[in-house]
Amino acid sequence: MKNILFTLALLISLVSYGQKPTYLGDLYLIYPNGIEGYDGINGETLFEGKATQDNINSFINHSDFKKIDHYTTILFKGELIESDKVIIKYYCDVNGIPVTMKSFLFTKWDEGDKEHYLTGTKIEYDRDGSINSITHH
Repeated sequence: MKNILFTLALLISLVSYGQKPTYLGDLYLIYPNGIEGYDGINGETLFEGKATQDNINSFINHSDFKKIDHYTTILFKGELIESDKVIIKYYCDVNGIPVTMKSFLFTKWDEGDKEHYLTGTKIEYDRDGSINSITHH
């Protein structure tokens, strides 16, 4: 049931955003440019932005390792920063491996104002994978 709700919310979000309905994996085709990294519980960037899920094992003795709360992937439709984007956050296990989704949202880039604004549906999850909130913008 949780997967059906997520898929429905994602499709509603993408349709309202002006995109054709798609699967989560297809986002990398629509939003080919990205940045990713680990964040603490308050959203602060950890490891000076140098750690990714591919190299997290080399940071196991780093002072930030025990501060890991979630892993963030930001995918851009065009230029980094100055284009439409999708932000996906994942909760991590004790080894720094992303395990369940924390939140999912789209932003649209306003060329005139030079800033992003929320659009579509934002979905937030609890650590156990259950949906915490769904907000439509």
